[in-house]
Amino acid sequence: MRLSGRVVSIVFDLTFAGSPCGTVDANEPPGVAVAYTVEIAAGQPATIGAERMTIEVRRIRDDRCPTEPGPNGEYVACAWQGHAAVTLRVAVGADEAREVVVGTPAPAHMNLPYEATLGPYRFRLIGLVPGSRPFVGRPLEEYRMTIRVTRR
Repeated sequence: MRLSGRVVSIVFDLTFAGSPCGTVDANEPPGVAVAYTVEIAAGQPATIGAERMTIEVRRIRDDRCPTEPGPNGEYVACAWQGHAAVTLRVAVGADEAREVVVGTPAPAHMNLPYEATLGPYRFRLIGLVPGSRPFVGRPLEEYRMTIRVTRR
């Protein structure tokens, strides 16, 4: 199995309907899942060789509550944590690359991106650093993200 970028873990999840052991995500059908946790930086695509998949970051929209002080040292108080959305370009085998959008959790009624599906794959953003800045954005190259890719 060839992996590039930084693959943090590979998990084989064996869950069976009615099985008393393990946990089953209510949104996932029972069966065998393979999950990859991949760290990606802009300009540095990650490759999951076993899936013949390449993932690269195209865009980030970061509207999360700032974690750093503003230009005059002031902090911002937020009513909610905000949201960040990451657009990924995913190529699998010889198929044409497609874009998917994943994001940080948000209330369902807001209809903001969270998970994305492409064929048998589900993509989920599980980490995005650094935090946002008040009043100014960050260059794309400063971000690092952790993506969970699951294949059913």
